[in-house]
Amino acid sequence: MLSDAHAYLLAGFTEQEVREVLDDLDYLLQNSTWPYSRERTADMIVELPSMLTDFLRSVRRDALQNAMISRKVKAAILG
Repeated sequence: MLSDAHAYLLAGFTEQEVREVLDDLDYLLQNSTWPYSRERTADMIVELPSMLTDFLRSVRRDALQNAMISRKVKAAILG
């Protein structure tokens, strides 16, 4: 699934955590300022860990807190 699973591990994300983000992508996109389509966003997320981080930072804080993703990912983005 991921273009480079090792790069995601170095960035602090497991494949399962990325899968959770992709599973909740519709909700996250509805609550973000991200300008790309769902398909483009999904492609970008699996290509580069930095795109995953950038995307999650564009999601409203309250929406990210309520998202169906791991607490570890939420903490990494929300601080």
